[in-house]
Amino acid sequence: MRLPLRFTFLLGLVLPLSLAAQVFPDESGSAWRGIVYGLAGPIPVASVMCGDTTINTIKYSKFYQINYGFDGTFYNSFYRACTRVSGQKVWVIPGGLSEEILLYDFGVEIGDTLHLQFLDIDAVVDYYTESIETILIDGEARKMIRFQTSYGIPDVWIEGIGSIMGPLDRGFFVIDAQPGLTCYLKEGEVIYKTEETQSCENGLTCAIVTSSEEAPQANAIKIFPNPANADVWVESEIQGPILVEIFAADGRLISKAAFPDGQMARVNTTAFAPGIYAFKISGKNTRLPAQFYKVAVVR
Repeated sequence: MRLPLRFTFLLGLVLPLSLAAQVFPDESGSAWRGIVYGLAGPIPVASVMCGDTTINTIKYSKFYQINYGFDGTFYNSFYRACTRVSGQKVWVIPGGLSEEILLYDFGVEIGDTLHLQFLDIDAVVDYYTESIETILIDGEARKMIRFQTSYGIPDVWIEGIGSIMGPLDRGFFVIDAQPGLTCYLKEGEVIYKTEETQSCENGLTCAIVTSSEEAPQANAIKIFPNPANADVWVESEIQGPILVEIFAADGRLISKAAFPDGQMARVNTTAFAPGIYAFKISGKNTRLPAQFYKVAVVR
């Protein structure tokens, strides 16, 4: 029986050349609980690895994102991405795309720089390897790698678990919101918590994903081009009007417009300063929950 939490920092030790731990989960039963801290307050989120898929004869593990309301009750879930492990690297195909991008590289050394792409926008962030330590989690030695990033928010990766920002996130959320990992579970058992004082409920299984079969698919909306230097088009497959709200990185609402059913929504960004913006898309008189999309404006 695993203990709910058992990890000890080993300071001053030289990292072993090879560790027994799997660099990243690749089977169903892995789950990550987290919190998105933003202007509206903390909102619970979760990711569950549930099942697998084959793309170009290669097996991938599927990720589903689970959203909750402010009261912590289940809101909806949707397929977000699939991953595969190759040696010390983890590759990901975001939902709606067909090409891999690098998610993790646990083979980095101190002083190395990784150029990593965001999952949902065509932008690259630099990760500077600051330190590498060895920690014990559930009785196994794991790498813990600390990074500084080109956008100023540090990140930490833990071998066998992923980023403390969340398994699929680079740690950068617009609308003044930033994600954070609460705990990692495997088959319902707590393997790691970021803080001893945090609660960590179990029960994150594939059942919670399949219980939301009627939830709208994330690909019901397309936004292009991204990056953009003029017009951004929002294409909706939703029956009924949609509301497009645009937020700057500091959380300010800078534009809002409603568009009727069956039309392409055109948003002109020529007055926007270069940067990352959040497009909030919500439906009126539909079951479509609000969805956020990062859009880069360039000149």
